[in-house]
Amino acid sequence: TAAAPPRIFPQAQHFVSKEFCQTEFGIVYPPVISVSSGELIEVETRDCFDGKIHPPPNENDNNEYNPAQALQQMKRAEFNPITGPIHVNGAAPGDILAVTLLDIRPKGVGVT
Repeated sequence: TAAAPPRIFPQAQHFVSKEFCQTEFGIVYPPVISVSSGELIEVETRDCFDGKIHPPPNENDNNEYNPAQALQQMKRAEFNPITGPIHVNGAAPGDILAVTLLDIRPKGVGVT
């Protein structure tokens, strides 16, 4: 098994791995975790291309990877993966939930 990623907030009561990922919202997906209001949750996410698009290799590499071609080959349904769902105990349909993002740490490379 792969090593667990380093924790950003060791004091978080919960950790949700990027392995619990969907590409659409819907009630057909059961919650991956249930939390109470006020609990600190660390959520690991994937990038909008689910890691399938990355910089071209070093020009000295003999690799024919082309990011533009890789993007064209992706199915639209693979874009924007979301981690979760996360159930909040006591929340009901129509409730407004406030979520505070304490930190976001992007990976070293981005694509547009």
